[in-house]
Amino acid sequence: LSLPKGRARKLSPKYIGPFKILKDYKNNSFLLDIPSELKQRGLHPAFHAHLLRVHV
Repeated sequence: LSLPKGRARKLSPKYIGPFKILKDYKNNSFLLDIPSELKQRGLHPAFHAHLLRVHV
């Protein structure tokens, strides 16, 4: 994930979200409803479960 100019990666949040789960692929992968801005940056909306965190 590339950051906007002038922001240090070390100071940015480790996780972003929460995002709505659109589809469960049954192989521990999920399709998320991510903002179009992230899609334009090249972030694919499908993630493996080990990359996701529960939002309470």
